[in-house]
Amino acid sequence: MALRQLAERNGGGVSVQLVWDDSAPFGSDLFVEYRDEGQEIFFTLFPPRDRALDAFYHPNVYSENAVRTPSHVRPALSDSSA
Repeated sequence: MALRQLAERNGGGVSVQLVWDDSAPFGSDLFVEYRDEGQEIFFTLFPPRDRALDAFYHPNVYSENAVRTPSHVRPALSDSSA
């Protein structure tokens, strides 16, 4: 599995990453990870491809359809060693 970080932004303890998984099936290969360490809120979004950048900039708008994950399931992409 090769994860490729396409974009990342950080501020106020919140990290948002737009990631492409080149081994995942079409439709789940592009996702947004939202991590708020201070509030202990972690979720992953699988937006339609044409909405991925919008979901990256406005993840809370899409959070209703998010997959909630504990922080220990997978470290932030920038924390993992490649």
